[in-house]
Amino acid sequence: MATAIKNKEVSNIYLVVCTILLALLVFASLPMAMMSPMLFDSPGSYENMSTITLFVAVISFPLVVLFAIPGGWMLHHYKRYVLSKITISLPIVNIIIGILSCTILVVFCDGALNCRY
Repeated sequence: MATAIKNKEVSNIYLVVCTILLALLVFASLPMAMMSPMLFDSPGSYENMSTITLFVAVISFPLVVLFAIPGGWMLHHYKRYVLSKITISLPIVNIIIGILSCTILVVFCDGALNCRY
């Protein structure tokens, strides 16, 4: 019984902190999502997989957050504490994919969005 109460308390704290951070990040990501179609301004950039991956990661981040916050809280309500933590952590995948795409663009393309490697 004590373990269930502890899991609920830890899950509550984690969900509250993640909800606040994700809400702040989603407002910061909206201007980036609006400007992300400009990644394809240079000719040939639509053929670079890293540019396309970065575009998809940036565009889908607000949508994933809008799914993850209510999904995490609903799973928490149904006492699926581990699954609720995993669900609310899904936007981290978008962040990691975006960072990896930027890293690949810098390392292999010297920052150019239209290279072929």
